Amino acid sequence: MAYRSGCHTTFHHRYHLVWAPKYRYKVFIGDVRLRVREIIKQVCNEMGVTIVNGALSRDHVHMFVEIPPHVSVGDLYEEGQ
Repeated sequence: MAYRSGCHTTFHHRYHLVWAPKYRYKVFIGDVRLRVREIIKQVCNEMGVTIVNGALSRDHVHMFVEIPPHVSVGDLYEEGQ
């Protein structure tokens, strides 16, 4: 458990996020699965979010992420859409 720090802050913001398509349709298969994985990694890198652990199932995505204090969970979700 490592704390990160900025100029005036020390933080340890970790969240468990679950994303699912409407009605939990099984759409994360084949090329779509690979593309979703790439997009998630790209968005997290751009926003400074560290993916601690993640799992991509056929009908949902689990992510355990560490988010810096200037990024809200809602901003991370909206950026990915």
